[in-house]
Amino acid sequence: MYKLSASGIKQKNPGYIFRSPNHPRLHLSLVLSGEAVLEWGGRRLVAKKGMLFCITPGESITLSSPRTGYTGIHVAIAAEGYDFPIRTGAWRATHEVRLAGQTIWNELQNILEQKVQLLPEMFQLFVGYAFRQLADLDARPGCGSPGDWAESIAAKIRSTLYADISIAEILEGVPLSPRQLRKHFRSEFGCSIKHYQLEHRIAEARRMLKDGSLSITDIACELGFPSSQHFATQFKRMTGMSPREYGA
Repeated sequence: MYKLSASGIKQKNPGYIFRSPNHPRLHLSLVLSGEAVLEWGGRRLVAKKGMLFCITPGESITLSSPRTGYTGIHVAIAAEGYDFPIRTGAWRATHEVRLAGQTIWNELQNILEQKVQLLPEMFQLFVGYAFRQLADLDARPGCGSPGDWAESIAAKIRSTLYADISIAEILEGVPLSPRQLRKHFRSEFGCSIKHYQLEHRIAEARRMLKDGSLSITDIACELGFPSSQHFATQFKRMTGMSPREYGA
């Protein structure tokens, strides 16, 4: 069981600002609506709906919401309540973190006496999922600049060409909003994330067509295209030839 010193819902109005020169506890929040702005050590991150943010003990930080206000699930944890490195930041929450947070929100909107006993367990589950995400992030190399994250996303796309995985799943846990990430990705690679994935799938399809061991339908299926017709359309758009012409 995690040592929670506080837990609940935070609802802050537009113009909210909080400064802590030496933050006393680990603070985890899932933003349900609006946006929260974190500023520390010369860095500034905006946590929007669906993002998890963390403030570590001892951090000198300003937390604000100048334009929208924000509503979120909030948990404070004693410094001795966890045993792995955690850093201050904001990340797109994983599906399980968002689901746990939304469940807490739903229960608090329609609270019944018998459900009050369940809330501590729900917050424990929320913290467990959040710690799982943060521990996974800490294990990843290159978790620094936006350019590092753009490269890590590109590497994941290249390594999952055959996997049944969506762009949204590839972006799980990235500490940038989708808009920020699209901007930095285009700056690094000169194209959108979706186009980058398509470009590499088509390049792999070209190799497979030259190899000749699989049919066009099988190649489309292997590379995650919804149909062979869709694959043929995208292939011709990218190469100027149909898959059949290219493989001839």
